[in-house]
Amino acid sequence: MDIISDWDSSFAHSLDSDHAAIFFTIHALCISDEPIRQYRYVIDPLMEEDWASAFEHRVLELGLTDSVSCSQEAEALASSILSVCTWATEAVMESHPTQKKAPRAPWWNEDCSAACGQVVKAKEDGLDRDKIRMRTSHLWYCIRKAKRSFFDEICSTARPDNIWGINQWYRGWKLYGLPTLRGPSGVLATTNAAKSQLLHNTFFLYTPTTPIGLSVEAMPQHSELVFLAISRGEIATNLASCSNKSAPGAHGTNYQVLRWAFTARGDLIEALYNAMLQLEFHPVCLKNALIAPIPKPNKFNFASPKAYQPISLLETLSKLFEKIMVVRFTVPSGLHGLIPPEQFGGKDMTSCMDAGLSLIHDIESAWARKKQALITLLDISGYFNNIDHELLAVMYL
Repeated sequence: MDIISDWDSSFAHSLDSDHAAIFFTIHALCISDEPIRQYRYVIDPLMEEDWASAFEHRVLELGLTDSVSCSQEAEALASSILSVCTWATEAVMESHPTQKKAPRAPWWNEDCSAACGQVVKAKEDGLDRDKIRMRTSHLWYCIRKAKRSFFDEICSTARPDNIWGINQWYRGWKLYGLPTLRGPSGVLATTNAAKSQLLHNTFFLYTPTTPIGLSVEAMPQHSELVFLAISRGEIATNLASCSNKSAPGAHGTNYQVLRWAFTARGDLIEALYNAMLQLEFHPVCLKNALIAPIPKPNKFNFASPKAYQPISLLETLSKLFEKIMVVRFTVPSGLHGLIPPEQFGGKDMTSCMDAGLSLIHDIESAWARKKQALITLLDISGYFNNIDHELLAVMYL
């Protein structure tokens, strides 16, 4: 059977255009599995009190406490905090179905549909030109009226803190599917499961190796520093600088929701973070990440997995803990000179601009001595995926 059949054209449905409307039937394969309708929850800042009440009520129902003595209890507490945040959001916030793309004419309403139907009916009935022109004029009047009402409603919701969000009306909540991918052996990946497996094998190659060089025990060791417990004020300070626009993880808990949870029951988050330090344990539920493949710029063959770069979306509860630990490692490293001055990454008060200025200084110094400058840039593929975790723990813990 042909995929496309019943091809036809009609000037009656051209809607006063000089192009005829084309009709055809597409015979698609029957899919037994119904597509899952996805929903997203809009976090309304005005619903903070209702969300906090639902959160505290759910915490009391589950009997969550700030007493953690083993890794199993830390895992259970972290998982419970994430699930309670999700439960409170679903119970309080308004949900909207996720659109694959923004509607072509979001201002179109029932009046426009009725006027359009009258124009089509007039052409099908063979009415005279004046009556068709009158109904067409009424259609354009309905379109102008619908557009004015649509944009007036958008402008009425503008506030000083979201004035630049007005231009987001046409973008919608878009979901783009990946094209067909081709593996190293030439096999095509057409389903989402096959694409996911192919990208996983490409992005997260792990080759266990034995470090070569001076052992850690033979390196000069510094005296141990006192590592204090994480305080609630330290958590609040780091949480205050987190952006609400940061993409959340699998549970959909953004930093706005995490702030509300910390205000309601900050003792639970404080107990969790200190237990993770004392037990030297990171809960498995906080290691889960959503991997979003992003197309690389200036790539022409998007059938190759190498044309994409992975972006990891972690839980905000985990990213906040990592942010606290980064500050705790960065500050002592700078105070005690643990990072050499030639390194710019991972240091406080340095940036890519400083590295560029240092490079320019070395080049100009070589030119001043009537010499040439040569630079070698290295890019290690899969560097972070192949770090020896045991060696890293001995060096920093």
